Amino acid sequence: MKTFKIKSLSKLIAITLLIFLIIFLVHKASDLLYDQQILSSLEKTKTITQDTINKNQDLSEANKLFEFPDDQTGTFGIIKDIKLLRNKNPLFANAQAGDILIIYNNWTIIYDPGIKTIISLTKTGLLKP
Repeated sequence: MKTFKIKSLSKLIAITLLIFLIIFLVHKASDLLYDQQILSSLEKTKTITQDTINKNQDLSEANKLFEFPDDQTGTFGIIKDIKLLRNKNPLFANAQAGDILIIYNNWTIIYDPGIKTIISLTKTGLLKP
């Protein structure tokens, strides 16, 4: 009887671990899909460096309004598919195609280069780490 209970308990533990592993993998896959959808809605996506800020007038102007973190690596791109972004996140309610999306681990910034204004500033990273 004891052998039967130990085998049953071992199977139960193995099945439980397998279920948790599957849930974890599905969650990670959905994070990657979300990130890919966000990035695919942008054009001219680039990594932000000090050199990039110095050479890109729009980034330089946005950096004057909000100093970008220098201890993090950022990404930016020009919004092209605003409908997709609005469906994914209410952060984009006031954004338009042509605005610049600036993403850091702890900050998400939407900058309108036409009126040189930050449309949205959120202390949350848009992409999953």
